[in-house]
Amino acid sequence: MRYVSAGPLRYLRSARAEGMAWGMALVTLALYTTCRLGLADGITDEVRALLGRPPIDFAQFAHDERGAWSPATARKPAATG
Repeated sequence: MRYVSAGPLRYLRSARAEGMAWGMALVTLALYTTCRLGLADGITDEVRALLGRPPIDFAQFAHDERGAWSPATARKPAATG
């Protein structure tokens, strides 16, 4: 397996050929382009401000919510009726 930089038009053609809706293809292209150009490299204090506490790292989050990742212990949807 190897990575090949597709470029924006090739990416859009590929995404559409895979069945991705135009809106989603354009959004994912915008997100990728923002990262590729280095426009998403800032660090903010928004999580702390919103939660009123420091953020946790992903490893801690995954550990805390490990039941959600395991099919045997995943929460089942509530019954309706």
